[in-house]
Amino acid sequence: MHTPTIFAEENLENIIEFIAANPLATLVAQTKDGIEACHIPLFWYADNFMPNADADADANPNTQHGYLYGHFGRKNSIYQDALPNTSWLIIFQDSGHYISPNWYPSKAKTHKEVPTWNYQSVHIQSKIELLEDADTLKWILATMTAQREVISDHPWSLDEAPATYIDAMCLCAEELLALS
Repeated sequence: MHTPTIFAEENLENIIEFIAANPLATLVAQTKDGIEACHIPLFWYADNFMPNADADADANPNTQHGYLYGHFGRKNSIYQDALPNTSWLIIFQDSGHYISPNWYPSKAKTHKEVPTWNYQSVHIQSKIELLEDADTLKWILATMTAQREVISDHPWSLDEAPATYIDAMCLCAEELLALS
């Protein structure tokens, strides 16, 4: 993606805040049939450990700043068809807005303005690690839910659903870990 230098964001804190405010990501993967995309919410966990890992194995030398976590259904074709050991493109984007030429003061004088679209996005290229541990998936679901439910007067949590139901739902979901 072409990013003019004036608009490039290099501050990791700002990037993480943007991801938190715009969690629905577009994941793009190379498959045997071409390119495929899907949309799933992700969250940044700003630590370099894997949940439920041994204490000695917590630190991952491949990342310095944390991980992106999320999940998708096992029946999602991107899970079935993505080529192994290839990088995926992960895109976070705000809704943006239209910029009218009429908003530019110079338009009244020169009429040399054109419409454009103002938006922000973050592109991350990374290999994806798929995890199948039920406890880690529950941690991902609980963490994501807590982050989104914080605005509710009566936040919902995984504990409110029957454990057998959550266990059954976890059998249908695949965890996603994006190394960053």
